[in-house]
Amino acid sequence: MAVCATRCLGASGVAVPPHMVRLSPRSGLRRRGKGAGGVTRVLRLALERGINFFDVTDILGVKDAVEVIRSRREELVLALRFGARREDGRLVPDSTAASVRQACEAGLEKLGMDGGHFDLVYQELPDPETPIEATAEALKALADSGKVRAVGLAAVDGDTLSKAHSIQPISAVSFHWSAWRPVDSKGSVVAVCRELGASLLACRPGGRISAARLLNSAAAGEKAKKVLEASQSKVLKRLEAIRDRSAAVLAMRVKRIAGIQADKMQDLVNAILDRQAKGLVTKVKQLLPDQEGPAALQLASLAAKQKDLASKRINKLLDKQLEVFDKRVDNLSGLPGSEFLEKLAKIQSHQQHVFVTRVTPIRRNQADRMVSMLRGHLGKASPAVKKAGKVLGNQSCRFLARVIQKQDRQRQRMATCAQRTMEEQRIRVAVQVESFLQKQVRQVTKKIGAFIGKGAAPVAPCLRKKLSLQNEKLTVRVNALINKGAGAQRMKVVLTQMMKKQAAGFLAEVEMVVKRRNKQLEQAARSALGWGSSLPGKDSALGACTAETLSEQPTCPGSDPTKTALTIAGRIRDVAKARGIDVPTACMAWVHFQGDDVIPVAIVGRKGKVLDALVKATSVELTPDEAACMCDPQASDAEWDDCDEALRKREASTQATTDGLCSMD
Repeated sequence: MAVCATRCLGASGVAVPPHMVRLSPRSGLRRRGKGAGGVTRVLRLALERGINFFDVTDILGVKDAVEVIRSRREELVLALRFGARREDGRLVPDSTAASVRQACEAGLEKLGMDGGHFDLVYQELPDPETPIEATAEALKALADSGKVRAVGLAAVDGDTLSKAHSIQPISAVSFHWSAWRPVDSKGSVVAVCRELGASLLACRPGGRISAARLLNSAAAGEKAKKVLEASQSKVLKRLEAIRDRSAAVLAMRVKRIAGIQADKMQDLVNAILDRQAKGLVTKVKQLLPDQEGPAALQLASLAAKQKDLASKRINKLLDKQLEVFDKRVDNLSGLPGSEFLEKLAKIQSHQQHVFVTRVTPIRRNQADRMVSMLRGHLGKASPAVKKAGKVLGNQSCRFLARVIQKQDRQRQRMATCAQRTMEEQRIRVAVQVESFLQKQVRQVTKKIGAFIGKGAAPVAPCLRKKLSLQNEKLTVRVNALINKGAGAQRMKVVLTQMMKKQAAGFLAEVEMVVKRRNKQLEQAARSALGWGSSLPGKDSALGACTAETLSEQPTCPGSDPTKTALTIAGRIRDVAKARGIDVPTACMAWVHFQGDDVIPVAIVGRKGKVLDALVKATSVELTPDEAACMCDPQASDAEWDDCDEALRKREASTQATTDGLCSMD
């Protein structure tokens, strides 16, 4: 059935669009810090979409929104609720004459419209303590004074509505009406409304659980366990890689420093040997009879030759020691800091001892050859021979002393550099471990939230907090193990045991969250179905009154409210998918299907998505089969197949029409 662009609100003569928007700063706006600015933004979005029928009760204190309403009053249809006051955080029914009058006058004053009027004033909660006649008299007085053009009641039965209508014409009646809580059109309330010409305001036409899912505790726990196991394996591999990389960086720097020190030592050795060879020739020549004779020339040649030979052998020894040092440093990889430095010092001490042991005979052989040559030319008793022997002995001692002194300084510098490198790596490893574990927490939270959260909502705050605390403890433990130089196997065993304990605690928390979510879902399902709700506030009062005054709702076998509500939600999603629309639009279209006198009343959210659904729904025409199956959880497969077949035929017809138009073009 086509939806009229405008319709008359009851018999009041007030022309209204096919939908009404209830503006409220509490509808998902204030919780996100949007506040009054969010309400004003949503108001402007609604006006841009051509929506001009607003319930402004909850935004009378929002200055910016009031200014927008006042500036465009002529094109707006304004509604105001009465009949409720807040006590101890709960809405209490109050439809006394004084309350009705005070609500209307206060609303006009806050809007800055003294002397103006509301197009509709309707009841928010039925008041069992106040006779309906008294409320109707108060509404009649407001209408006669010109402050109200049309009046309405909430969730009344047929007799009460008739009594009120006999005093003051009732133009609208509001109650919960959705695919989850359908109203029998032949029931007393709807029949009386239509007999009297009163419009029907369908509150919450979209339900509350259109995107909800019933969670299975065991299945959720098993999925969470798999996520944690995959995360634990990844953590162990990454931590081992971080540890190995840190050890490799330390070994690389130590070996690089050792190579630089070996080059410097070779330069020092060559310089000392060259200087000592020249000094030997100079001192011995002074004692020769002929300082330019054959003996002097042979002395200089032999000194240079022995110097080159000693230099070659000592440099070869240093290269060999550097090679051995690199291999031993690789074996030290992964040791704790103090033990690494201790073993490094032992390696250097041992190599120094080996160096002295190997160099001593090299210098002794060099001295013996020089002395033997001089004896052959000058004789055993020559002063030059004695001088050469003495000089060579002193040079050997000074050579070893100078080299040992250099090695001691190099060893100190090596220890200092190694210690500084270990401190740098310790800080770097701590940062890498913390960053990686935080990233894992985010990934685990996202994966678990995918099947525990509501739709795309994140995981529960308690689970996020639990993961964060476990992450902090694990970070401290990992850093302690790395600083102690624990081996790969030791680290794996310790961290595996720790993560298993943490996983057990986290899975217990997941089970509690699942139970709590399912309980909340059951409460929402009961509220949506009108089976009574334990939710506080006006939902409870209005839900209870609606349950008493409206017809009994359809149920699934076993009368499980959650399964019933979710079954209906699934039916609606199927129709929405087949039609290529979203679920809110399908819900609004279902309400429009109930008749032109039924007006959906939507509470907008912070993003204003409901506004688009309200507009789109006016162009969606449901078939009787679609509308019936959407709200019937017991619809047989045959009925649903008939509905699917009708949808397919509609899609084929639409496509054929489109193809025909394209071919004409």
